[in-house]
Amino acid sequence: MVAVVAFAFLVRAVFAVGAAVAVGIPVFGDDELYHLLSAQRADGTSAHWDATQRAIYVATSSFIWTIAALYRVVGAHPVAAALLVAALGAAVAGATGCAPTTR
Repeated sequence: MVAVVAFAFLVRAVFAVGAAVAVGIPVFGDDELYHLLSAQRADGTSAHWDATQRAIYVATSSFIWTIAALYRVVGAHPVAAALLVAALGAAVAGATGCAPTTR
Protein backbone atom coordinates (compact mmCIF):
# COMPACT_ATOMS: atom_id res chain seq x y z
CA MET A 1 0.00 0.00 0.00
CA VAL A 2 2.83 2.43 0.78
CA ALA A 3 4.23 1.96 -2.72
CA VAL A 4 0.82 2.68 -4.27
CA VAL A 5 0.41 5.86 -2.24
CA ALA A 6 3.99 7.00 -2.91
CA PHE A 7 3.67 6.41 -6.65
CA ALA A 8 0.25 8.07 -6.81
CA PHE A 9 1.58 11.11 -4.93
CA LEU A 10 4.70 11.31 -7.09
CA VAL A 11 2.69 11.32 -10.32
CA ARG A 12 0.28 13.94 -9.00
CA ALA A 13 3.03 16.13 -7.49
CA VAL A 14 5.09 16.07 -10.69
CA PHE A 15 2.01 17.11 -12.66
CA ALA A 16 1.11 19.86 -10.18
CA VAL A 17 4.59 21.37 -10.10
CA GLY A 18 5.14 20.84 -13.84
CA ALA A 19 1.85 22.51 -14.67
CA ALA A 20 2.70 25.41 -12.36
CA VAL A 21 6.01 25.91 -14.14
CA ALA A 22 4.76 25.33 -17.70
CA VAL A 23 1.33 26.95 -17.61
CA GLY A 24 1.19 28.77 -14.32
CA ILE A 25 -1.26 28.42 -11.52
CA PRO A 26 -4.21 28.26 -11.80
CA VAL A 27 -4.21 25.46 -14.33
CA PHE A 28 -7.98 25.09 -14.54
CA GLY A 29 -10.68 27.75 -14.30
CA ASP A 30 -12.10 26.63 -10.97
CA ASP A 31 -8.62 26.56 -9.39
CA GLU A 32 -8.55 30.34 -9.35
CA LEU A 33 -11.91 30.58 -7.60
CA TYR A 34 -10.99 27.95 -4.98
CA HIS A 35 -7.68 29.71 -4.38
CA LEU A 36 -9.35 33.10 -4.03
CA LEU A 37 -12.05 31.87 -1.64
CA SER A 38 -9.56 29.86 0.42
CA ALA A 39 -7.11 32.76 0.66
CA GLN A 40 -9.86 35.17 1.70
CA ARG A 41 -11.22 32.70 4.24
CA ALA A 42 -7.70 32.17 5.62
CA ASP A 43 -6.93 35.86 6.06
CA GLY A 44 -10.39 36.83 7.31
CA THR A 45 -11.45 38.95 4.34
CA SER A 46 -14.44 36.84 3.36
CA ALA A 47 -17.07 39.23 4.79
CA HIS A 48 -17.53 40.93 1.40
CA TRP A 49 -18.51 37.74 -0.47
CA ASP A 50 -21.63 38.01 -2.58
CA ALA A 51 -24.41 35.41 -2.58
CA THR A 52 -22.77 33.34 -5.32
CA GLN A 53 -19.42 33.18 -3.54
CA ARG A 54 -21.15 32.22 -0.28
CA ALA A 55 -23.13 29.49 -2.07
CA ILE A 56 -19.95 28.09 -3.62
CA TYR A 57 -18.26 28.16 -0.21
CA VAL A 58 -21.18 26.30 1.39
CA ALA A 59 -21.25 23.71 -1.40
CA THR A 60 -17.49 23.11 -1.28
CA SER A 61 -16.72 24.10 2.31
CA SER A 62 -14.87 20.92 3.29
CA PHE A 63 -12.48 21.47 0.37
CA ILE A 64 -12.09 25.22 0.81
CA TRP A 65 -11.79 24.97 4.61
CA THR A 66 -8.95 22.44 4.24
CA ILE A 67 -7.07 24.68 1.81
CA ALA A 68 -7.75 27.75 3.97
CA ALA A 69 -6.26 25.93 6.96
CA LEU A 70 -3.19 25.10 4.89
CA TYR A 71 -2.94 28.73 3.74
CA ARG A 72 -3.01 29.89 7.37
CA VAL A 73 0.09 27.76 8.00
CA VAL A 74 2.15 28.25 4.81
CA GLY A 75 0.62 31.33 3.21
CA ALA A 76 -1.65 31.55 0.17
CA HIS A 77 0.48 29.62 -2.30
CA PRO A 78 -1.53 27.78 -4.98
CA VAL A 79 1.22 25.16 -5.44
CA ALA A 80 0.82 24.25 -1.76
CA ALA A 81 -2.89 23.64 -2.40
CA ALA A 82 -2.07 21.56 -5.49
CA LEU A 83 0.33 19.43 -3.44
CA LEU A 84 -2.29 19.00 -0.71
CA VAL A 85 -4.80 17.84 -3.32
CA ALA A 86 -2.12 15.50 -4.71
CA ALA A 87 -1.57 14.02 -1.23
CA LEU A 88 -5.29 13.53 -0.63
CA GLY A 89 -5.73 11.94 -4.05
CA ALA A 90 -2.81 9.61 -3.40
CA ALA A 91 -4.31 8.59 -0.06
CA VAL A 92 -7.60 7.76 -1.77
CA ALA A 93 -5.75 5.82 -4.49
CA GLY A 94 -3.99 3.83 -1.79
CA ALA A 95 -7.20 3.18 0.11
CA THR A 96 -9.10 2.02 -2.96
CA GLY A 97 -6.17 0.17 -4.50
CA CYS A 98 -5.74 -1.93 -1.40
CA ALA A 99 -9.39 -2.47 -0.57
CA PRO A 100 -10.44 -6.09 -0.39
CA THR A 101 -12.59 -7.30 -3.24
CA THR A 102 -15.43 -9.75 -3.07
CA ARG A 103 -15.89 -12.45 -5.60
